Amino acid sequence: MEKLPFQLKGLAAAVYTPFKSNGDINFGVISEYIDYLVKDGVQNAFICGTNGEGISLTFQERKEVAETWKHENNGRLKALVLHVGSGGIRETQELAAHAEKVGVDAIASGPPYGVKPRNLEELALYLQKVASCAPTTPFYYYHLDMNNSVKFGDMEDFIDILQQIPIPTFCGIKFTSKDLAELARCCRHPAGYQIASGHDPLLLPALAAGANVFISGTANFQGKLFSGIMDAFNGGDLQTATKLYDQLLKHSNIMRKYGPGVALGKAVTKLARFDPGPPRSPLRPVTKETEAMLKNDLQKIGFFESIN
Repeated sequence: MEKLPFQLKGLAAAVYTPFKSNGDINFGVISEYIDYLVKDGVQNAFICGTNGEGISLTFQERKEVAETWKHENNGRLKALVLHVGSGGIRETQELAAHAEKVGVDAIASGPPYGVKPRNLEELALYLQKVASCAPTTPFYYYHLDMNNSVKFGDMEDFIDILQQIPIPTFCGIKFTSKDLAELARCCRHPAGYQIASGHDPLLLPALAAGANVFISGTANFQGKLFSGIMDAFNGGDLQTATKLYDQLLKHSNIMRKYGPGVALGKAVTKLARFDPGPPRSPLRPVTKETEAMLKNDLQKIGFFESIN
């Protein structure tokens, strides 16, 4: 295959959109947020995705978020990937065009949130139209298996279809799924696209399956732990990688106890690193009582020591 137009390198955090208590976006803390990410070993940011509550932002807010991250980053993070997916083709195309104007490093989109393509061919044609509005910006497909992805075959089939319905800027897939076999097949596809794994508890198995980059929601507060696992694995030190991964699984079990989601992730990030504010309605913030129990459980497993 031809050389890819772009590839992510290292760890990416699926970043939160910081909100004030009244629900307004807190643009003023984004520079500080970037400081924390860089200090924690995070190299890239995935903006306005599920973690970033992009679907809960207005059209104008999404543009302003992109502009602010680009301005405040000033080269500190290696790459900014902006999710531009929305409820329909016209809005997604305009967000893609705006992203190219702003100068983010790459964009990503899944199928529209409303009326969805009926099959993988229609999905490819839809994404082709989106990517054409940002003709010089690298493009990733956002495969969110638990939420909005099209169920007409796996991503290996989708990559095959892209050979017939080409997207010149296509770089790879943000692969948020528990299906390791599918992930491994995609990593080995002769097309050679980058497959960025995104299901946090499967970090080490995903690396073994062939994923060379990870886009993580919990990297907002445990970037050093993620980077340690990735560095140990890539350096051939499987003993250290496994030891650190065992600690990561302990963290994941606590998250599972309290229920996954943006509200919980923001609460843990507040306890560990930086206060990204509450989620936006209809999501509700974690109560003070739950936050206290969460902190106690995290302390019992050595969470705060292991992330530093």
